[in-house]
Amino acid sequence: MLQELFVKWSRTPPTFDGRAALSTWLYRVTTNACLNRMRDEQNRVRLLDVHVRPNHPTVSAPKGELLHALKVELRKFDAEQAAAAVYAVMDGMTHDEIADVMGCSRRHVGNLLQRFRDHAAALHDTPGEENS
Repeated sequence: MLQELFVKWSRTPPTFDGRAALSTWLYRVTTNACLNRMRDEQNRVRLLDVHVRPNHPTVSAPKGELLHALKVELRKFDAEQAAAAVYAVMDGMTHDEIADVMGCSRRHVGNLLQRFRDHAAALHDTPGEENS
């Protein structure tokens, strides 16, 4: 992903405007590019299912079932919530670090993560089943 970003920036100058540290800007644009790639992959899989697989049933889904499952789950969330969750859970960042990277307040990060948790709980509740 980083190589693709550097190639892109070699063709079109990056949009760094100096409002944040260069490192936080790089982190943010890299995460956004990864989330965009996940969305693009979802569209690719959907198009394969519609146009290719019916005629060629041997075409299989991408490997890496756990990573694929995570990508599927993250697509169910708002992009800003998904980014905050990736920073907090996968990267182990604090709310202050996330706020710095995302260019928002620490309180907004807390709100994003709470909405993420609430949405995740709602997605995984099934009728007749109580959470413990």
